[in-house]
Amino acid sequence: MTRRIVTGMLFLLLALSLPGLGLAATFNGTLMKVEGSVYVVKDDRSGTERRILIDQSTIKVGELKEGAMVEVEVDDTSGFAKVIKAKKT
Repeated sequence: MTRRIVTGMLFLLLALSLPGLGLAATFNGTLMKVEGSVYVVKDDRSGTERRILIDQSTIKVGELKEGAMVEVEVDDTSGFAKVIKAKKT
């Protein structure tokens, strides 16, 4: 039992330390504001505004303007968006 726990913890540590294998979270919301490389998105589920970091590796899909409904995939280890896409209404 202990061996399995230790093995699992080592695997998790290794996975989180390798580039490109970070944990990602996806959520839906409303694009409230665009401030350069920071997009402010109001999370539909929690109602909180989240500041999402955008860089040249972020995949942007659709017309991303204030008020747009969006789906965002964020890398939890870096805080940068992997994908942000406008949803069709």
